[in-house]
Amino acid sequence: MSRALGLIVLIVAASTAACQERGAPAPAAVAETTISQAAGTCGNGDVEDIEVCDDGNGTNGDGCDNNCTPTGCGNGIETAGEECDVGLEDTDKCDAQFCRDRRCGDGYINEAVEECDDNNNRSNDNCRGNCRKGEGCGDGTLEAPEECDTSGESATCDSNCTAVFCGDGTTNEAAGELCDDGGGTADGGVIVVPRDSQACDADCTPRVCGDAHVNATAGEQCDDGNTTSTDACTHLCRVAVCGDGIIRAGVETCDDGNTDDGDGCSATCQNEASPEGCGDGTVGGAEECDDGNTANGDGCSAVCTVEEGGPSNPEDGDATGGCCSTSGSGSEDAAAALALSALVGLVTVRRRRRADRRPQL
Repeated sequence: MSRALGLIVLIVAASTAACQERGAPAPAAVAETTISQAAGTCGNGDVEDIEVCDDGNGTNGDGCDNNCTPTGCGNGIETAGEECDVGLEDTDKCDAQFCRDRRCGDGYINEAVEECDDNNNRSNDNCRGNCRKGEGCGDGTLEAPEECDTSGESATCDSNCTAVFCGDGTTNEAAGELCDDGGGTADGGVIVVPRDSQACDADCTPRVCGDAHVNATAGEQCDDGNTTSTDACTHLCRVAVCGDGIIRAGVETCDDGNTDDGDGCSATCQNEASPEGCGDGTVGGAEECDDGNTANGDGCSAVCTVEEGGPSNPEDGDATGGCCSTSGSGSEDAAAALALSALVGLVTVRRRRRADRRPQL
């Protein structure tokens, strides 16, 4: 028993010397406390039993504290210069070796509650900000600077341990996001109201014409929630106008992709009246050309005017009623004439043969 007590005394003395070597402030007198011990009487001036010192008083901080151990860190008596003193064992509030309040991130592993302490409060270096071992974000433990940690992506927390926000640049499918390209992140990383981008709407759904959301950033002028081409908003999400090449139902009777008059479709996208005889294959009256039809885009328009790139005079081709202004091609006419000539010849030959067979009178 006495040998064990002697070992404790040596440990206390060594701890006291260590504190003094670290330059701790010189102890000052504190309020006197009287302690009665089971063995011996501390404070009677005689070093007895397990006492290391006895200066005949119960004053702490005067070199010999009222538990008859030398004043210093680790003797269990908090004196000047110490934030705490719990003896030789760490507690959840006190680092025993330094007699200071426990602080995670101070570089000292407090064995009572800490698993690690790497002298910082970061959570991405295998020692989390609460001095517990772990990987940090994604381990299910919320700690600074994390905004949340649900062990992965969830409806409220992104995989990078930040709160879900449409426009933060992290696509969170658990929260219903289908895209997120950072359209809501302003310069400097300050989160603002979500906004549209070229490929993603402000509600974090892909930009699609016909989704009833007008995405001006992507060039949409309108979006009526459908992809019908013949209403006021085309399938390209452009406002319908005369000359866009799309006939707007109930408004336009034609739309030839321009706003020119005199080509069968007027500048207001209404069908124009054709001159009398237009389309009969013969140029006449006010016609510039007549190709035997009333279609546009073939060199002669639906109102029998020469189209851009079409023949410019009757001699240039059948579009203007030149060599072949009547129905049928030249080759067909020649073939018909040849057939007719052959038929006439055949009839003539037969008549002659009949005449030769008649009896001579």
